[in-house]
Amino acid sequence: MTTEQAVAVGVEPRQQGARRGERPPWAQAKRLLRDPIFWLLAGAAIAHSAIHYAMYIESLRPMLRGLPYFNLHALHQVEFLVIIAAAAHRFRWKGGAVMLAATLVASVPYLLTPYVFGRAPSPNELRDRGIEVVVMLATGAFLVYLLERVAVQAERAQHAWRERQATLNRLIALSTVSQTVRGALGVSSTVSQVLRGIAAHVHGRAFVLYLYDASARTMNLAAGETPGGPQATRVHIVKVDDSLSRYLELPIALFHRPALPPSMRFFGDMLAPWGMVFHAVTPLRFADSLLGMLVVSSDQRPIPKEDVALLSSLGHIIGLAIHNAQTVEASSAAGPQPDGSELPAPLVVAGRA
Repeated sequence: MTTEQAVAVGVEPRQQGARRGERPPWAQAKRLLRDPIFWLLAGAAIAHSAIHYAMYIESLRPMLRGLPYFNLHALHQVEFLVIIAAAAHRFRWKGGAVMLAATLVASVPYLLTPYVFGRAPSPNELRDRGIEVVVMLATGAFLVYLLERVAVQAERAQHAWRERQATLNRLIALSTVSQTVRGALGVSSTVSQVLRGIAAHVHGRAFVLYLYDASARTMNLAAGETPGGPQATRVHIVKVDDSLSRYLELPIALFHRPALPPSMRFFGDMLAPWGMVFHAVTPLRFADSLLGMLVVSSDQRPIPKEDVALLSSLGHIIGLAIHNAQTVEASSAAGPQPDGSELPAPLVVAGRA
């Protein structure tokens, strides 16, 4: 058997319920309306503003002015600052900005208190009230800024930790796969172990290995029928047309449905219900064949360059393992070795006569 024959291939898909991109506006609004903290803060801000604006209603003034709470202006300011800080902590700077605007609106009756009660303002009264409002809003804006800075720094630290963890996982994957290749020359077992290692460290994507035979213009593929179905592998031998052949000459080819080459239409139809994007990584060429990896993802964003490097490295390992297995098979088919022993032929899944 030569490099024209197919290699063992398999798929271990991982389903993801939603894409990793930003949520659509309607989804964000729905999530916001389900948040009890949102309703608590909104209720507090509306109630506070309603008390202030109720002073415009003459029949309510005696009742409101009789409340000890209403005459404690410092308590009003503290309440507004607490609401602003809580909104900034829960909903980041956007929530803080909204509450700052709500505080400004609620402060209008306080600024115009003399006119609300139908009297002329005393000297410097409007200025002093304006200074109080400006200081309160400036303090609230400073709190929003501080909380946002703390949140950004926490996100950066978490992102750095995730990157370090991802790098460690990639190194572990390479080490695991390298040990697997050293321990077995069988194509089927080697590729199966490699696929499991990839799926364990590059999440949210399904992987398909293929071998493109340039001389025969055919591609050997395998894929599971459904993401949640059995792990059985179905093999497809496809005649490659010129358009797909040009794609395969690239170091990395990106296939978007429905703009798939005709040779890949059947594969696109099989994965269409997933709503996925195809990334074809072709890391290694040997003889007249091209070993590649088709990466199927529900994430519309490109594959991170670190993951592409990992897949390319793993592809090289797979290619060398397959080349060694085929060499062993060719030597075994040639006859006994000089010492009288015969090398065991590796198991090859999916072949073309």
